[in-house]
Amino acid sequence: RKARMQALCAKRSLQAKQEFDERKAEEERTTERWSGFRIVDRCLRQEKWDAAMRGKDLVPIGHLGGLLRSQNNKVVIGILFAIGKPEINKSAEWKITDLDLQAPAEASVVLTGRAFEHWGNGKEVKVGQIIGVLNPQLSCRSGAMLVTFETQLVKLGTCPSFGFCQASDDGRRCQRPCHQEGSGYCALHERRSHGDRHLMSQAMARKRRRI
Repeated sequence: RKARMQALCAKRSLQAKQEFDERKAEEERTTERWSGFRIVDRCLRQEKWDAAMRGKDLVPIGHLGGLLRSQNNKVVIGILFAIGKPEINKSAEWKITDLDLQAPAEASVVLTGRAFEHWGNGKEVKVGQIIGVLNPQLSCRSGAMLVTFETQLVKLGTCPSFGFCQASDDGRRCQRPCHQEGSGYCALHERRSHGDRHLMSQAMARKRRRI
């Protein structure tokens, strides 16, 4: 009887370890290691991206001043949520976010030169993709950075956690980025009460009926 109990315990222990290893492998497979974003439809193998990141400093979107510190190569990683149209001066502006649940930060990526020629039409990227920005130059405009070469931008994959705020103001959708695994609202509308959001939704519905 004792031998049977020991064998049963050993079997359960082995099963638990296998389940743990499977969960860990799945988590690693669906997580971009450097940013912590959930990721699907990878455009670049994690091993190759790990090799590219060696010796580089990761600069958070909310602290772009870090681009001025140290002589190391630097990388900013964010989720693309807006793709601006090409401007007459041969530049284009993208917007990225870190999708932080508590205090999400945003930044602009201004494309010029060869970066604009390659990426400026916006056809090579889509909203919701995770973008690596290599050695961007800090712009004189707050919360903005410049890229000149096409190789400074790297598509890593798509973030399934990304979405747009469901709230409405004056009958218009908010369209701010938000974390789908949270409330489904951006930071601004998350702070408002459920009642306030409900009243806004009702007002939008009445407006639609009148139309």
